[in-house]
Amino acid sequence: MKKVSTIEEYVNNALESGTVIMSKLKPSIEATVVEVEGAISWNVPLYKYNGILVGFSLDKYHISFGIDCLNRGRQEDTKAKRLQNR
Repeated sequence: MKKVSTIEEYVNNALESGTVIMSKLKPSIEATVVEVEGAISWNVPLYKYNGILVGFSLDKYHISFGIDCLNRGRQEDTKAKRLQNR
């Protein structure tokens, strides 16, 4: 796949079978966390919210979908509270 700068380009330049699946993933991710920010990082689509939240990529025979730490914001809040209580 050629180098792209947006998630839309990534999805539109994928193989047809991948485009169908990624076209469903993209709006699902964006609707689930409204504040999520999508961008191309490391040449793949990543969505960030308090750090990396989720990403996907296309290979010749499969699509990879990965979820990062979903409670990172809570962990940071807990750490801040612990520091305040010292």
